[in-house]
Amino acid sequence: MLNNEIENYFRVLENNFPYGSFLLKIILISFLAWLGNFIVKRVFMRALMSFIKKSKNSWDDIVFKHKVFYNIAKIVPAAIIFNFAFLLPILETTIEKLTISYMIIVLNIALSSFLNAINEIYETVELSKVKSIKSFIQIIKILAIVVCVILVATVILGKSPLALLGGIGAMTAVIMLIFKDTILSFVASIQITFTDIVKIGDWITMSNFGADGDVIDISLYTVTVQNFDKTIVTIPTSKIIDNSFKNWRGMSESGARRIKRSINIDINSVNFLKSNEVENLKKIDLIKDYLENKVLENSNVKLTNIGVFRIYVVNYLKSLSTIDKSKTLLVRHLQPTSEGLPLEIYSFANDNRWANYEDIQSDIFDHLLATITQFGLKVFQAPSGKDIELLKSRF
Repeated sequence: MLNNEIENYFRVLENNFPYGSFLLKIILISFLAWLGNFIVKRVFMRALMSFIKKSKNSWDDIVFKHKVFYNIAKIVPAAIIFNFAFLLPILETTIEKLTISYMIIVLNIALSSFLNAINEIYETVELSKVKSIKSFIQIIKILAIVVCVILVATVILGKSPLALLGGIGAMTAVIMLIFKDTILSFVASIQITFTDIVKIGDWITMSNFGADGDVIDISLYTVTVQNFDKTIVTIPTSKIIDNSFKNWRGMSESGARRIKRSINIDINSVNFLKSNEVENLKKIDLIKDYLENKVLENSNVKLTNIGVFRIYVVNYLKSLSTIDKSKTLLVRHLQPTSEGLPLEIYSFANDNRWANYEDIQSDIFDHLLATITQFGLKVFQAPSGKDIELLKSRF
């Protein structure tokens, strides 16, 4: 009814003032669009902001911060222009197509803002530290953009969406090539999420990408790792599936961390112990019972200094409160090399925090390096400049 009255008024005006009528229509539509935009943003949005600030919920603040309502409000002036397009019959079809396309694009932007808000709200939940939804949100955004493009093309070209989809179907091979990385990343993201092979907070090592640190973000295209030197490495999500990497999560969850280090013994210092040497070593509590039992079993037994030292190391590790006794504990010889006989310690510290673990490991080897000479053993060391100078001085 109102539209008819407005149209009749402008028809009379157009008969008398043709150019003035056209200009007046444009001014009227522009004013109404501006007024609608002013009311929504200056009145409605301010009232909404005041209400949200008084609310005790935090999620509505996040939604408002991402300008979800602000983006939706942009539809109002476009809707007003669309409804009054009949006043400009020559441009009516063009205006309607442009305003509808604009509203579709704005709705897509609002949806993107809303998805960002959902992701931020989810990150306030404890579960977000284990499972990330960023990759799924990015997929939804991509699909929304595709739908937006199709709808806009449908409006502008005036064709059915099915006809456009049919044309896209014929270009499947090209689309697959263009979106190859996206498809691979999407599949990888699903595998990562459901197989739980890596999650935020995991310590991973991926040497071919220079990654050795904690995972701080998992998105559709990349997995972001912060190395221990605070550098940031981004790894394509698909490469996490295609390449091998080491995840230290099992170590972290077990509460223990492996010690696997060797001391290279100078083979020339390995020998049988004499009786007086055995008696001296009996003064050491950690091997006293072992030596007495060996002598009782066979008084003629010949013990080697490295064999007794190995038993000493085992008993020493067992005596430490910092070593996890429930896990594997070995002290073994490795294959002799030109650098001596490696005596390897294989055990687990019961504290996997990096600094504490290094302290435990250092304390063990500090003690063993200081004790080894009591057994008549020497640590292998390649000749240095000082050794060569001493050798020259003898001749």
